Amino acid sequence: MRVIIALILIVAGAGLVWHGFQVRESLKGKAQQAGADVHQAWNGGTSVPDATWFMVGGGVLVVAGVVVAVKK
Repeated sequence: MRVIIALILIVAGAGLVWHGFQVRESLKGKAQQAGADVHQAWNGGTSVPDATWFMVGGGVLVVAGVVVAVKK
């Protein structure tokens, strides 16, 4: 059962990372990045595009899946 959960986490994480790369390269992703750059220049704060959150979330799921797979 643990192996199945680990595989589901790894596949879901890889899917989110892939989706994040697809969003980043789309017109929407490029517009969000431009908006984030303007926001940072205008306010000095940080603005994170959606693609970044997809990639970070996917990476966390992959790491969690690997930890579940190797944990005894």
